Amino acid sequence: MKNLISVLLILLAGTLTLSATTIGDLKFDNDFSEASAAAQESRQPMLVDMYTDWCFWCKVMDDSTFPAPYVQKFLKNFQLAKINAEVDTNLAQHYGVRSYPTFLLLKPDGTEIDRIIGYSPPEEFVGMIVQSLNGVNTLEDLRSRQAADPGDYDLTFELAEKYMYRSDYENARNYYNQILTSAPADKWELSASSAYYLAYMKYKEKNFDEAAQAYADMAKKYPKAEETEGAELMVGYCYQQANQFDKARDEYNDFLLRHPETDEKDWIKEQMEKMK
Repeated sequence: MKNLISVLLILLAGTLTLSATTIGDLKFDNDFSEASAAAQESRQPMLVDMYTDWCFWCKVMDDSTFPAPYVQKFLKNFQLAKINAEVDTNLAQHYGVRSYPTFLLLKPDGTEIDRIIGYSPPEEFVGMIVQSLNGVNTLEDLRSRQAADPGDYDLTFELAEKYMYRSDYENARNYYNQILTSAPADKWELSASSAYYLAYMKYKEKNFDEAAQAYADMAKKYPKAEETEGAELMVGYCYQQANQFDKARDEYNDFLLRHPETDEKDWIKEQMEKMK
C-alpha cells in the first residue's frame, strides 16, 4: 500500500508539473481556465503568452526576457499563463491570435487591455505593459487620438496595425486604405507598408490568388520600399499555396534573376523540391 501511494504521488507530481511552466521564480499556468480563475480570485491582471513550438522568438523570450531580474520582479503582480496556440486553438481563435509570440494583457474577467506582438528586450517589455495599464497606446487610446487628428498618418498606421494584430481585418483595411487614398507623397513609405499589409491579410485569409496579385501590385508601385523584396517572394509562395505550381516556379525563377545574391536561395530551393 505504501508503495502504491508513493507511485500515485509521483504521478500526481508529474501531472502538476505538466500543468505549469516555471521560468525563474515565475509560474505560468498552461491551462487558461486555471489562470483565469486565479486572476478573478486575486483580482490581478493576466499576462497570457501565446506561443507555438516552432516559434524562434518565443524561445528567445523564454531564454532572455522572462529570466531577467527586472521582469521577474515586475510580473509577480500578474496571473501568468503560457498557452500553445496550436493546442488550445479555441483560445487563439477567441482572441484572434495569428502571430507569435503574442502576449495578451487581460483584465481579471478576460477582457483584453492590449497585446504585445513579437520579441521585446526586458525593459522595453515591461515599459509596454506599464503603458498599456495606464491606457497609453491601447486600441481605445489610438482610436481617440486618431479621431481627433485624422491627418496624422503615422497614428493611423499604428491604429491599423492594432486592428490587424487582433485579426480585425475589416477595420484594419479601412485605416490602411485611408493612408493609401489620402496620405501625401512624402508619406510613401507608410503607403507602401499599408499596401503590403493589405496583401498580407488576403494571404492570412487564404485568398491566395488575390494576395499574389496584391503583392505583385505593391512591388510594382513601390520598387524602393523596404517590404518590396519580401512582397516579390510572397507572389510565388501564394501561387504555391494555391497549388498553381507552374506560376509559382516562374515567380521564384524571376525572383532569383532579380535578386541573384538573395539570402533566400536555399529556402526557394526547398520550395521547388516540394512542388516536384
